[in-house]
Amino acid sequence: MSRPHPATLKAELRRFLGQHPVVTTVQLERWGWAQAADWLDLPRLSLDIRTQVTQPSSQVELTFVAHTEAALLDPPHVLLHSALLAETWAVLNATQATFPGEGFRYVSLRGRGQGRLPDAEIQLFDDEPGLDSAVEVDTGYPPRRCHEKLHSYALQGFSSLVWATTVHGRVTSMARQIETLQRLGQLPGVREYLVVYVNVSRPGDPYAPRPRGHKLNSAQGAFDGL
Repeated sequence: MSRPHPATLKAELRRFLGQHPVVTTVQLERWGWAQAADWLDLPRLSLDIRTQVTQPSSQVELTFVAHTEAALLDPPHVLLHSALLAETWAVLNATQATFPGEGFRYVSLRGRGQGRLPDAEIQLFDDEPGLDSAVEVDTGYPPRRCHEKLHSYALQGFSSLVWATTVHGRVTSMARQIETLQRLGQLPGVREYLVVYVNVSRPGDPYAPRPRGHKLNSAQGAFDGL
């Protein structure tokens, strides 16, 4: 199979960065755009950063790539969140018909600071309010913080929840927490949820089955009677 023309690759990457302003070099390698980023001479910034805030062992060097220098001026945790949101979009776009990547919209930092808004939204139906998904990136929140965020999103009218976590073992526990909160009446109006593992630091395919690991990459559920 012939490789896409360099102009095609550069155009694809420009288009992608128009929606997802920050990614890592690891992601670009996975998606076949690493050379295109070199050709475009895109701005880069390398940082030592924890991908799981409570785990010192998760500290790695990540190189962030953006379409503009200004996009790399955000604090390190914001750059990481942005790259993880791009990864969440890619995971949804590749594997989840129920939670499509179309309509994926980042929420501004200012917006997130007011009323506990999510990191992003998926607008499913423009003419049917209340059927949108809240998207949250979790790098190791304590359970109480997770509870507060989920409850807030439900009260704001989101009917679907997408929870993306960098902690692989948390996929199952977060699904249990969401199910428990729903039974306790803490998630009014929520019809379904999806918890996914996301990784922007491991080369290759971080979602491939591991010989000695049995951790789930995703967990999904729906609630009857809503």
